Amino acid sequence: MRKGSLLILDGIEHTVVRVQSGEVDSYALIVEAFQKPIYRYCCRLLGSRTEAEDAVQEILVKAYQHIGTYRPIASFSSWLYKIAYHHCLSLIRKRQSQIKFMALFQPDPPAESPEQLMDRYIFNEHLTFALAKLKQRSETC
Repeated sequence: MRKGSLLILDGIEHTVVRVQSGEVDSYALIVEAFQKPIYRYCCRLLGSRTEAEDAVQEILVKAYQHIGTYRPIASFSSWLYKIAYHHCLSLIRKRQSQIKFMALFQPDPPAESPEQLMDRYIFNEHLTFALAKLKQRSETC
């Protein structure tokens, strides 16, 4: 290996090169090294353990499918975290659009009847609080 023309590769970088050259079983070492850190990262981004678990699996599959495109311009971990970031961002966007979509189909709450309106007006929060204080005083005797 000539210094200067090639980057000196660390253990993971060597493993990536082996996977790229066809040693697909070596990908298990990459999964072992990055599964927990990527999971913690996804948990922070997504705020959900179950979503993070699914996301890690999908991210590692994506990384495997595209490992041939990886070039050691940046570290492999940077490349993998970039995939994780974009994947989680996509999930968050999908979640937000699903919430908006579901809001369109939620029925409007039924209109209150005149009796319900009157009860709410008469028995408002202040009156309920005052009645609760009266009950507390009578119970303490």
